[in-house]
Amino acid sequence: MKIVVLGAGAMGSVFGARLHLGGAEVTLLDVNEAHIAAVRETGLSVALDEGTQVLDIPIMRPEVFEDPADLILLFTKIFHTDAALQTIRRHLNSTPVLSLQNGIGNVERIARHLPMERILIGMTMTPAEFIAPGKVASYGPATTQFHAADGQHRQLLDDIAAAMRAGGIDAAIDPDIQAAIWEKAAFNCAMNGLCALSNATPGSIGASEAGRTLAFEVADEAVSVARASGVAADP
Repeated sequence: MKIVVLGAGAMGSVFGARLHLGGAEVTLLDVNEAHIAAVRETGLSVALDEGTQVLDIPIMRPEVFEDPADLILLFTKIFHTDAALQTIRRHLNSTPVLSLQNGIGNVERIARHLPMERILIGMTMTPAEFIAPGKVASYGPATTQFHAADGQHRQLLDDIAAAMRAGGIDAAIDPDIQAAIWEKAAFNCAMNGLCALSNATPGSIGASEAGRTLAFEVADEAVSVARASGVAADP
C-alpha cells in the first residue's frame, strides 16, 4: 500500500515509521527543512517500545511530490489543513484522505478540497514526541480508530487497518467515530488547558483532588456540547 503522510512532525513521523515497518510504501511530506535534511542525510530515528531504529524513508516538500498514492494520511495542525491540501491539490482528484488530526470540524475543512466519499476521519491515542530534526519517539499503546466520513464501509478501510496493524498500531474501524473524536477533544480540553495554565504535568493534575475535580468538570462540559450537537459521547 502506497501511503503519503502529509505533515511529518512528531505524530506523522511516528505513523510513517510504523507503517513503513509494517511493509507499506511510505513517503513523508513536510515543510520543516531541518527535519527533511536530517532524515535524508541519516534516516529517520524512531524510538519505540520495541527499541530504536533508523529507517530510510523518502521525505520531501509536498509541492514536489509527484507519484500516485493509495492514501494521504493527514497529520498537519488543523489551522494548516487548507494550505497543506492546496500544495498537493493535483492528487486530490482521485486519492482518499484520512485525517487523524485532533480537534472538531476536520471533515468540514477537508470537504472544501475533495468529495465526502473520499474523506476518512479518525483519532489516535498514539503518543509521539519530536526529539530533534530526524528523531522522534513513541512509548505506550498505539491505539487508533477511524471510519469513512459518510459512514459507508469500504474495502479501503480494511486495507488501512491491516497496514496499521502490521506496523504495531492497534487499529479499529469504528462506525461511531464521531463520539471517539469528541471524547478525545474533551480529554484535551481538560488536560491541555489545565496543564498549560498551571505549568503542571498530567500526573500532578491527577495527584491533586482539586485538579481532578476541575479536569472532570471541563471534560463533562465538552461532552455536553457533543451531546447537544447530536453526538453520543461518553464522559
